[in-house]
Amino acid sequence: MALARLFGLAVSGCAMLCPLIGDAAENKWQIRQGAVICPNYFKVRDAEAAAKRNDSQWFAGTGCGVAEQPFELTILQEPPLESVAIWRVQLRLANRDVVTVYTSALSVMGFASDGKGPMTYREVYSRNAELVSSKYYTPKPPDPEAFNNLIKPPDLSLKKSVTIQIESKTITEPNTPAECSDFERSPGRSWTPIKYIRISLDDCSVVIGAGQVSFSPGIPSTCGVDIGSVLNQKCGGR
Repeated sequence: MALARLFGLAVSGCAMLCPLIGDAAENKWQIRQGAVICPNYFKVRDAEAAAKRNDSQWFAGTGCGVAEQPFELTILQEPPLESVAIWRVQLRLANRDVVTVYTSALSVMGFASDGKGPMTYREVYSRNAELVSSKYYTPKPPDPEAFNNLIKPPDLSLKKSVTIQIESKTITEPNTPAECSDFERSPGRSWTPIKYIRISLDDCSVVIGAGQVSFSPGIPSTCGVDIGSVLNQKCGGR
C-alpha cells in the first residue's frame, strides 16, 4: 500500500513544494512537515526529485508520500549518523500507529536542551554543544584590580630586600656585593653588567652573565624587580 494512501497525504501542489515547520511535538524528534517519506530506501531521492519538479505522476510511481504534519519519530539507525544522508525512522501517526519509513536526514527535526527549535539533527547537537561550552567555559569578566596591578608603576621599596652580588668564580669563594662600577651605563640610560652577577629576592635567585641583559629603569625584569630603577637609586646618574 502506498504511503500516500496509508497516511491520507496530499502529494501535489504546494504540499510538495512548500513544506512548513509545524508545532512542536512532545517527543524530542519529529518529521518536518512536508518531508518526503518512503517505504524504500532507494526511492527517497527519486521522490524528492519528483517533488521539486512538481511531477505528481513520477512521484506517485515511487510509492512515497509527504508528511502532512510533524509526526513524532524515533531514529532507528545507529550512530554515527553524520555521514548517512537517508535515515530509517519510525513515525508515530495521529492515530498512534507506528510506521517505519525512510527520509532525508535534513527532514528529522528536534529541539535543543534550551527549547530552541525545531531544527535539524546536526543543528540540535551543535546548539547543545554551545550550551555546554557556555556553561563550563564562560570567560570571567576582567578583574579591575588585577588589571591595575599590571599597569601599576614598580614599587621601588623592593630595593631594600633585593641583593645584587658578584658571582664568585668558585664554589669556595663567597659572593661579594656588586658595585656601581660593575655595571656600564648606556646612553639610553639602561644598566648592563660587565661581570657575572647574582640577583636574589626571597625564593628567586638568578645568575646573569656579563653583557647578557640590560636593565632599563621603569621596567620590572629579573625576579619581578625593576633592577634599572634600583641601580638608579643606588648609583645615581653617573
